[in-house]
Amino acid sequence: ALVAEILLPLIQKPTDWRKTVVAAATFQTLPTDRAVKPLVNLLSYSVVNVQDAAAAALTSYIRNQDAELTAAVEKQILEDMERSSGGWEHGARVLAVFGNADHLPLLTTVLQRGEWRAQESAANAIAVIAADSKIEDQTVTDALIKCSQSRVLQVQEAANRALQAIADQQ
Repeated sequence: ALVAEILLPLIQKPTDWRKTVVAAATFQTLPTDRAVKPLVNLLSYSVVNVQDAAAAALTSYIRNQDAELTAAVEKQILEDMERSSGGWEHGARVLAVFGNADHLPLLTTVLQRGEWRAQESAANAIAVIAADSKIEDQTVTDALIKCSQSRVLQVQEAANRALQAIADQQ
């Protein structure tokens, strides 16, 4: 608990991205609800290493199977992604861990409006969801088809994987 208290300010008000990466990565093994909001905020930070470390910490919180902590992560990440597109890329990666079909409308929005990296992450998340749930939403399929025709190869491949996962459930 003492280590978390020392590291918390480094993710709440980042000043040096290197320290923030280390602090965010450390929170993977220090699950606390006080770190959820700052970690979600870091998903839209300007340094990719910070975003990756924050996403990894949030993912570990979900896999930790603490119901309260998982609910806090889900609530915060959904609020953040609905409010701002800055965290879409890494937020979609975290949503994939939930594997929850209720997240499809938000992921579809990311497919339709996101930058290519966010689109790739959203398509990958949809593929994970489709592996466990039957998806019959035409809006999702249409957005994936459009992404499968992207000029960016990574988006094409992710969209095609998602479409294949959906087809496999039919």
